[in-house]
Amino acid sequence: MSDLPIITTMLEQVSWVPADPLIHVLHLTLEPGAAGTPPHKHPGPMIGYVLEGEAFFEPYGCVHLRAANGSQSAPTRLIAMIVGKQGLPIVLPPDWVDEEAPDR
Repeated sequence: MSDLPIITTMLEQVSWVPADPLIHVLHLTLEPGAAGTPPHKHPGPMIGYVLEGEAFFEPYGCVHLRAANGSQSAPTRLIAMIVGKQGLPIVLPPDWVDEEAPDR
């Protein structure tokens, strides 16, 4: 038996990140039927993993339209890694523009 971990690559993605990024790793739970958050952006890319099954990527600059739980009986749990920018919150309004970012 090997002492090495079993590694499964779920997602690899090339993306622009802000200078001196601040990395946030969050465990989120959306209760059954939760409406989630209104449309918003993050100050950098986000990579997430729904604990029961799939990885996803939100590229830098995209507006995140929905973070809801469609199930009426089970919570949705996920791990999210958000690349942030020092001095900014990790949830920003959809019209936020980063003046330092390259055109996207």
